[in-house]
Amino acid sequence: LDGDDVILERVIFTVNFHVTKSILISGGEGILDGAGDGTVLTLDAQEIILEGIHVRNSGTNLSGPDCGIYLSPKASGSRITTCLIENCAFGIWVHECKTVTLEKNRVMGIKTGHTSNRGNGIHLFDSTDLTVRENTVRDGRDGIYISATEDSLIDGNHIERARYGIHYMYSYSNNVRNNLCRNNGHGYALMESKHLLVEHNRSENNKGQGLQFRDAQYCTIRENELVGNSEGLFFYSSTNNKIFDNLIGDFVFRIIQEQACRFSTRLAATGHKCREKQKQQRHLDQDRADIPALDHYVLVAFHRQQQHQCRARGDTGYQEQRPEQCRVPSWPRTQCAQQNAGIYT
Repeated sequence: LDGDDVILERVIFTVNFHVTKSILISGGEGILDGAGDGTVLTLDAQEIILEGIHVRNSGTNLSGPDCGIYLSPKASGSRITTCLIENCAFGIWVHECKTVTLEKNRVMGIKTGHTSNRGNGIHLFDSTDLTVRENTVRDGRDGIYISATEDSLIDGNHIERARYGIHYMYSYSNNVRNNLCRNNGHGYALMESKHLLVEHNRSENNKGQGLQFRDAQYCTIRENELVGNSEGLFFYSSTNNKIFDNLIGDFVFRIIQEQACRFSTRLAATGHKCREKQKQQRHLDQDRADIPALDHYVLVAFHRQQQHQCRARGDTGYQEQRPEQCRVPSWPRTQCAQQNAGIYT
């Protein structure tokens, strides 16, 4: 009945559960095991509370979607805390809900196969006013995937061994703060989204970009640390963003500009920092107020020795050119320890 408390016994339950009442379920020492078939636990009523549940072994159908825990549109106001979800196609899926909290859960995804053939650790779709705080996510496709979700908080999560640590698509007015994305394909991806506040995050030792923008607008990126990644900041067709006071320990950034995308960048002395040892980076001049639109050009700035290069795009594709041959504005090199530049796109 609504309002009941259920404590799982020390038993392995090999059945798919469907909860249709507003109850509290606490884990005890019980395990919900889907035995490789479908979604293990579906929440289909408002204000359900899960505490300390161990869920494992969903099916592998990504179109289903097969999940460890699935929150239907009826599950608004629900709360999932201190749960362990392992070996599931999708860990936790929140679908068209309001005011859901996911806190201090551990989501251990599927390790085998290509990442594109796995589901996301935490998947948020078309929802509002969500709080996703202090969760640990490993393996799977994307650590936390946020699509068409507004007015939500992603705070203090730790994500490793995913394709993207935190991946945004078509979402507005979110606060992303205090997260750590480490040892992923890429750290943070902000795509087709607006009005995101991204602050006090760390992106560390990712194979690709620490933080990338693709068609992102009106976002504020401040006081983040991007260190040990192959690339620091990556921009593609993104405008009206404010980026300042970040520690960038990789190369500074890469801009890709298509002819159809009018894109200009201004610089201001607002505190971008780089590690002192990276003295061979190509930096933007902090005193230059305006830089012309880069309609045909790509600037790639690597911190590794002998890897500075620029590419100019022609009608037949990209052509590799030496830096001195590129027809881009002349930006003097400075030492990282002396560089303070804010980027406004």
